[in-house]
Amino acid sequence: MTENRIFKSKVRFNGGASKNQTWTEPVEFKRISWQRGIHLIYDVIYWKVDKNSPFVNWFADDEKEYMDKCSPLIITMNYYRVWGGSFFTYAMFKAQMDKAGFTEYIIPDFTDAISMHPDYEMWRLKQHQVKAFCRKSEHALRGNYVYIDIPNFPQTHLNLE
Repeated sequence: MTENRIFKSKVRFNGGASKNQTWTEPVEFKRISWQRGIHLIYDVIYWKVDKNSPFVNWFADDEKEYMDKCSPLIITMNYYRVWGGSFFTYAMFKAQMDKAGFTEYIIPDFTDAISMHPDYEMWRLKQHQVKAFCRKSEHALRGNYVYIDIPNFPQTHLNLE
């Protein structure tokens, strides 16, 4: 098991634009990567949406409704290894989010906007799936964490603070 490792880091998007607005403020996503040897097994990049961030301008009006209904709303970008057999899939990640009381939503306007940002390409995120997770209840959330268990890796968590 010594070759199974978890790395935590951050992914930053600097500035953005939407319609007639531009901004220079960055948004910082947290990142957790599970690696077996030299192979990336699973990668999740996530942001607890801040309603005051200019990046909320990327949401369509119907997508913005989630911000009022969710506590919290989390944007994730997920990658899993599809070649050579997958050890952990998006469906397994989603099941753990479901268990913590989150519901998955598709956010096409936000997805289009972030995928067109120059930093998206710089971070090489083309194979990541963008999703939103909304939590409407206190069900199964321990503190500000969502615990993620991948077999043969130490338990870790999404830190929502």
